[in-house]
Amino acid sequence: MGVVDCALADFFEEFLADCGITSPPVDPVKVAEHLGIHVCKEKKGRGRRGRAIGRLKLIYVTDEKNPAREKFSVCHEIVECLYPTLARKLASHFCEMPREELCDAIGAMILVPPCWFPRDYRECGGDLHQLMAIYQASGEVVLKRMVSDDPWTVVSVWDKGVRKQDLQDVRPVLPTEQLAQKRCHATRRTVEVSRNGFTSTAWSLFDRQRGWPRELVRTTHTEDDIPSYDSAFDDGPAIDGDFGEGYSS
Repeated sequence: MGVVDCALADFFEEFLADCGITSPPVDPVKVAEHLGIHVCKEKKGRGRRGRAIGRLKLIYVTDEKNPAREKFSVCHEIVECLYPTLARKLASHFCEMPREELCDAIGAMILVPPCWFPRDYRECGGDLHQLMAIYQASGEVVLKRMVSDDPWTVVSVWDKGVRKQDLQDVRPVLPTEQLAQKRCHATRRTVEVSRNGFTSTAWSLFDRQRGWPRELVRTTHTEDDIPSYDSAFDDGPAIDGDFGEGYSS
C-alpha cells in the first residue's frame, strides 16, 4: 500500500469514534442515526438505489438482496445529506471531483475507513475476499480503497469476460491483467500472474443480482524501482499461481 493521508485517516477515525464505532465493520445506519438522519427502505422501481432529502434528514434506500450494496448506498446518501459541509471539509483531498463521484469516494471511506484499511490490508496480505468479509463491503468498494492508498495500483472489473468498467482513467488492458482475468474466469479461483515487474491478481465473485460470475483484478508493481507503463507490454515469461476458491458477493 502507498502512503495514506494522515489527516484523512485522522478525520475518519474521529468521525466514526463520535458515532461509537471503533473497529470494522461499519454500520452505516448507526452512523446515520448518530447524525440525526433517518433511514427508510423502499421497494425498487425508482431507477436508483438511494436518495437523500437533506433538509429533512431522510434517506431512502431500495431494499437490496445484496447487503453490501445497500450499506454503500446508505453511506453515499449520508454524504448527500451532509453536503456541502462534509465535502467542503474534505475537498482538498479529492481534486474537485463531480458531486456524485465525491459522494461515492467519501461514502467508500465511511464504509472502508483509511484509519483501519492499511493495517487490515497488510495483515491479510491484500486478499480481496478477506477484506470484503472484514468490512462487509462489496468487492468494488474494497478495490477502490486499494487504488486510493496506492497510486501505482490499477484495478478493473470484468463481467462475462469483458472489462465492464475501469475504476481509473481509460487505459489499455495490461498483459498480466488480461491473463489473470482469463485464468480466473476459466477456473473460478483466485489467480496471480507476474511479468516484467508487474503482478496481477484476479478474484472470482458471483454476482447474485445479475446471476453470473465476474472477476475483479488488481495490478501493481513488484519491484523496488517503479517500472514504466510501456514495459508491461514487453515480451517475457509469465509466472502465475492459483490460490483458492471463488467467492459469492
